[in-house]
Amino acid sequence: MEERDERQELYQRFVKSIIKQKGEGYFDENDLVEIFDYSSDLNDDFVKMEVLLYGAHHFPSSDALKVRRAYFYAMLGNDTAAAMANRQVVEDLPLSRILNIALTEPEPPETNIDRLTGIVNGIEDFEDEEIIQFVNVAVRVGHYRWLKENRDFIGRKCSYKPTFYYELACVAEENDDEPYAVELFEELTMLDAFNLDFWHRLSEAHAALNDFNQSVSAADYALAIDPADVTAMRLKARALSRLRNRPDEVIALYDKVREADMMEDADFQPLAAAYLSTGRDDTAVEAMESNCFKTQGNYTALDILIILSPPRARRYIRQVIIDESLNEDAILDWAKQHTGRGDFFGAAEILSVYIDLHGCLADNTTAMETFYATGDYEHVLALYEAITKAGTENGEYIYRPGIILPVIMSNIRIGATEKATILVTDALNHAKRDSYNAPIETLARIYRCSTTEVRSLLLGFIETLRQLLDNYLNSPLFSALNTDDYDPLRDHLFINGDSYDPWAPLDASNS
Repeated sequence: MEERDERQELYQRFVKSIIKQKGEGYFDENDLVEIFDYSSDLNDDFVKMEVLLYGAHHFPSSDALKVRRAYFYAMLGNDTAAAMANRQVVEDLPLSRILNIALTEPEPPETNIDRLTGIVNGIEDFEDEEIIQFVNVAVRVGHYRWLKENRDFIGRKCSYKPTFYYELACVAEENDDEPYAVELFEELTMLDAFNLDFWHRLSEAHAALNDFNQSVSAADYALAIDPADVTAMRLKARALSRLRNRPDEVIALYDKVREADMMEDADFQPLAAAYLSTGRDDTAVEAMESNCFKTQGNYTALDILIILSPPRARRYIRQVIIDESLNEDAILDWAKQHTGRGDFFGAAEILSVYIDLHGCLADNTTAMETFYATGDYEHVLALYEAITKAGTENGEYIYRPGIILPVIMSNIRIGATEKATILVTDALNHAKRDSYNAPIETLARIYRCSTTEVRSLLLGFIETLRQLLDNYLNSPLFSALNTDDYDPLRDHLFINGDSYDPWAPLDASNS
């Protein structure tokens, strides 16, 4: 830890020197190597680039800096430049040999294993940067399993094993091997029980396995070491939320996280869930609203606000559409993310704002079905009227299933059954047109030119129209029939904001 503090101080001093444009002879070669490696840990490419420029000016013959320049080129994806820089390294450095494995043409698996084994055999003690790059290159050439199987063999060449285990745990996560990552992070906490980062990573690894009790336990260990550890508070709050447990404690933890201004993308939903589960719906809305634009380009809080209170979210939706210049495709994707969660009211708000700003959509099916699902029949009919007034190259567009069915059913829902009957009849006439001379956009021509699956869907559409007309609209028992029983869109009915599960994480699996 003391060495890391020294490197951090050195790194900060170098950054200040860049800003103040100082530096002639200010850092020696070893300083620059340490700064570069520490910057790599921080993913600070700007400082790494400045180190290489400074080193090229003051220490042009430094092999340690040359090989790091080669790694920098490789990181940028320029393997040709990386290979050229690596060939300029005079000394037989382990880092140079490791990089050479990654830069050569693909070798048979046994050849690369021999080369990796040769590096381990030829080294007395891996330095931190050497073992980091060794692990990364071994994985890059497809030998993650070899690293696992030879952990003890490699570890014997590491006087400081935590660096090796930490890198191996990280690549285990990247290879979807979470159980092994947990095993390694647990071992790291035993090697250095007071390292907060190890406890954080163990908590995250348990959470990735949906073992949220153990995730809470690891976060608690970190808090026992440092009761003011905000990262541990955040991880514990997330895990407790997934356990649907102790919402008051979740809120208390997030109060401290918010006070430290350390909320992350994944934290807004657990916070909202905790407020909702304690009956503090208004507070949940206010918390999301206050965080809508805390981070540029991060709209998780806004998405939750859209679910909780579409009207309150309206002005923020409008601002995002304008600020980000969102086009129709982006809007439809955004709306479909909400319908995928069962949030048709939120999707309707997004679409409504866009339509108010830009007029009709080119593809109105999503909007029609969404407005219908929310019971906003007047909006469906207004949109249909706008489409027909705008006109299209071919009138068949308005008879597509995703357009005409919501319009027919909206008319039925508001009691305009005569209008609905006319629309069904017209739609059937268009659907059954069988002239080879009919425009290519007609359903009959589409049927002739389509796959079996599409033909089946079109035949299903025609059958749906016939059933609506014969079994419902023209039925002598019409007044006694339940509209829901004859609604082809009934699967979308009665889906509203109340169906939102506040405990379900808002991730790709729910979109």
